[in-house]
Amino acid sequence: RSVGSPSVPWIPDKKTLELILDILQ
Repeated sequence: RSVGSPSVPWIPDKKTLELILDILQ
């Protein structure tokens, strides 16, 4: 099983995740 195939196709890094959460609020 490859590490590049999680259940989620794209896992954002911490900064990108914080930016997305900031936009969603």
